Amino acid sequence: MRRDFWNDIQKQRSDNNIGNTTSSATSFDVYHKIIQPGTYCTIHGHVGPSRNQKEAILFCTSLKYRLANNNPQHLRNVLKFVADGVLDVNEVLEALPTLSHEDELIPSSSTAAATSNQTYGELATQILDTFPPKFLLNPSQMMGSTDAAKVQLLPPVPHEFGTLPPIIITEVKEKVAVSDSLTISQALQQQKQEHDNGLVSITGWVQNRRRYQGSVSVLEVVDTFSSSFRAMNGDEDNDSNNNSNNINDSVNSKKLKEMWKERIYAVIHPDALCSEEMAEMYGNLLSAGARFMIEGFMTKSDDKDDEMPSFWVTRIRLLRSSWRQGEIRTLLDLVHEGKFLDIEEAARALNIPYSQAEELAEGTATPAERQWLAAEITMKLQGENSRVGKISNKMMESLSTFADERDRYPIQEERSRLAADGNSSQPVVSSILESNLGGKGLLSNLLAETFGEDIVDVQVIDISTRATNNGMMRARRHGLENIRFDAMDATKVDIQTKKDLIVALHACGALSDVALGHALCQGAGFVICPCCFNSNPHLRVSVPVKGGDVELVSADDFLRVDPESYTSLKQLAELQGDIKLASKAMHTIIALRAAAVDRLWSSSKRGSQEKIYTSIKTFPIGFSTRNFCLVGKYTP
Repeated sequence: MRRDFWNDIQKQRSDNNIGNTTSSATSFDVYHKIIQPGTYCTIHGHVGPSRNQKEAILFCTSLKYRLANNNPQHLRNVLKFVADGVLDVNEVLEALPTLSHEDELIPSSSTAAATSNQTYGELATQILDTFPPKFLLNPSQMMGSTDAAKVQLLPPVPHEFGTLPPIIITEVKEKVAVSDSLTISQALQQQKQEHDNGLVSITGWVQNRRRYQGSVSVLEVVDTFSSSFRAMNGDEDNDSNNNSNNINDSVNSKKLKEMWKERIYAVIHPDALCSEEMAEMYGNLLSAGARFMIEGFMTKSDDKDDEMPSFWVTRIRLLRSSWRQGEIRTLLDLVHEGKFLDIEEAARALNIPYSQAEELAEGTATPAERQWLAAEITMKLQGENSRVGKISNKMMESLSTFADERDRYPIQEERSRLAADGNSSQPVVSSILESNLGGKGLLSNLLAETFGEDIVDVQVIDISTRATNNGMMRARRHGLENIRFDAMDATKVDIQTKKDLIVALHACGALSDVALGHALCQGAGFVICPCCFNSNPHLRVSVPVKGGDVELVSADDFLRVDPESYTSLKQLAELQGDIKLASKAMHTIIALRAAAVDRLWSSSKRGSQEKIYTSIKTFPIGFSTRNFCLVGKYTP
C-alpha cells in the first residue's frame, strides 16, 4: 500500500465520475490501519516487477475488507471507524458473518461512556465470542510472539540456496584485504570475462534481505544503497497528482530494471561460514542499509530466466551498521555480552570511538544505557539514502511555507530534570490535568507523588476505562490521595474545576491541539509532548472566544493552515530514515501550535491579566525519538 498510488487512482476515478463501492468513500489511512495479519481482504491494483526473481509487486489502489482477525483491539478500531462514518457499515457486516444488522455494531448503552474505546472494546470481545473457536486467525501466532517462535515462522530455504555448490571451499586460509575488494559492477564484469570462479572479495550495501530457516540469509547487494523506490527510479520530483500514468511509468521503468541487474545475491549459509552462530549473528545484523565486505565464490544460476548471480559467503566484515535502531541495539548487546569479539569492527560499524566500544565490551552498561546509545547512533547513521518512502515537492514546499514560524519559535535544548537541583522553592501550580493520555498513570502518579498533596491535585482524563483503572490501582498502591482518574473523551469533556497546568505525553496527532485548547479555555500553563503527527485529524479543538464562550473548531482552523499544505507537513514529520528532515517538520508543526496559543491567549480566562510565554524544548533522544516539548508559562 502506497499513498501516492492509491490517491492517483482515486483522483482519476473522481475526475472521470467512476464509482467505486469499495474505497472511493473510505480513506487510505483507515485501510492502512485495519488490514493487519490475519485479516482477509480483496485487493485491486497494478502489478509491477520485483527485485526478487519469480515474484511480482502488487501496488494497491483499492481494498475490500472481507473477514476480521480475532484481535479485539483490531475489531475495536473497525467499530470506531464505522461509528465515525469513515468505513462502510455493510462492508463490515459482510466481514463479520455472525452479525445480521448494523445495530449490532453499536454499543448497547446510550450513555456518554458508551462512546469510549473501552465500551467498543467490550463490544469487540462480545462479537468475537460469537465465532466458533479458531474460525478467525490469531495475528500473534502468525507473526510469532517470541524470538524462537518468529524463527519457526521463517520460510524454508529455497532449493537453490539450501545446498552448497561443489566449488565452495569452506576453509580459506588467505585473507583478501578490503582495499583489494571489487565493487558489484566490477565483480559482475569480471565474471563475464573470466570462467575461473576463484575466491573474490566484494564491498557493497545491503539493499534487501531475506531470512530463512536454518540460519540462512540471502542479501541483495548493491553498489549504491537507497531506501526509496522512486529515488532509485529518479522520479522523486513527480507529485502524486500527475495522473495514474505515473504508476505504470515508474513500475515498468526500463531504467529501474537495468539498475536491478547491477546486484548480486549474497548467500550467508552456516556450512559456508563453518559456523551457525556466525551465520545467525550476521544474518541479524546485515539488514537493508548495512555496508560490508564479503569474501567467497560467485556462481551463476542454471535458470535461464534468473540473470542475477549468487555469491556464497565464506567471510564477512561489517563496515557500517544499518541505521535501524533494532540492528544497532543488537550489535551493542552482542559487544556487551562478549559475543562480537572484533571490537575495532564494531566501533567502525557504529561510527563510535574505539575506546567507547572497549568500555561497552566490559559488560557494565545497563540495558537503558545501551538503548540510549542506540538512539543516538541511529541519528548519526541516517541521511538521504536511508529515507523510507517518497518525498514530494509539496512536502518540501510546506517547510518553506511555514519557515517564519520556525524562526519565531527556535528550539531550546533541555537537559535539566524535575527538582534535580534541589531548589526548595515551591511551584505555583495547584491543579494539574493530564489530558486523554493517562495510559498506565506513570507520569500522573509521578507528578502527584513528587509535588505532594499539600501542593497539587492531579486529574487524569483518558478515553480508556482499562487505562484509568490501571492508573487508579497504581495510585492506591503508592498511597496517593491527590489524584483522580476519569474515563472520558478529552475532546468532549467540560472541565469544571480550575486547572493551572495541562500536561499531555505522547499526544497523538490532533490530541496535542485538543490539550492546548483546554489550556487556552482554562488559562492554564501547559507541557505538551506530541507524537504520531498524522493521527486523529478528525478531532475538534475547544477554543475560547470573546465573552467567555467556547467553540469547537478543526485542527486546521485552530492553526490557521491550509489543509493540503498541513497534510504534506505532517507526512514529512512521520518520515522514517531521515531524522534530521523529519525533525525539521516536527519543529514546524509545534511552532504553528505555539503561534496559535499566542494568538488566542487574549481570549482565555487569564488573558487580560497575565501573559503567556511559549517555547519549544527538546530532551535527549535516548528517551524518545519524539523528543519535542511545547511549554507554556503564564506570568503577571
